[in-house]
Amino acid sequence: AMQSVVERYYSSHFATHKQIKQLSEDEVLCVHQHHNGLCILVLAEDHPIRKLSLLIDRVDFTVNGVDYTKKNVSGKKKKGGQHLQPHSVFCKVYTKPLPSTKSEGSSPPLKARKTSDRTEWNIYACIKGFLIEPNRSLLQNPSLLESRPDTDGYFGIIMPHRNQAKYITENLLTKVQYEQVKSEMRTNQTETS
Repeated sequence: AMQSVVERYYSSHFATHKQIKQLSEDEVLCVHQHHNGLCILVLAEDHPIRKLSLLIDRVDFTVNGVDYTKKNVSGKKKKGGQHLQPHSVFCKVYTKPLPSTKSEGSSPPLKARKTSDRTEWNIYACIKGFLIEPNRSLLQNPSLLESRPDTDGYFGIIMPHRNQAKYITENLLTKVQYEQVKSEMRTNQTETS
């Protein structure tokens, strides 16, 4: 298989509720870190929005009265970027409620049923650094989260503090670790069901 651009130029790191305790158990965010240290925040493939193919209503970069799209970053040093902590929320995604599946007579798995009525999702930075570019395209075109989740559907570009690029993703899971966590979760689910 051909490597995707993301696989070739970025290393991917994952945040589950174990890394960012504000996330619910089934939410997973992903940070793609470029060789130059810059990080791009996206929805992981297993996030309910992608997994359940929820319809995106809108993306809002105004959190607690701060509009992150109004923060302009200038110059080579990218001055003016909003400072983020791993648990900072810098945008919210609103999804449309899933249509009720009661009529079909089969009950959906518990997991899906639990999240289907949820319509508001906080997006956490997952790492420490400066938000140098929120993805303003999502304001006009929120469906990019569905159609191009790993590329044009990113939430923002975060620049690590100087000299911290190497360590910034230390608390997140590598792809291999994440796959392992996932297979352990599957094993647990089959044991308990």
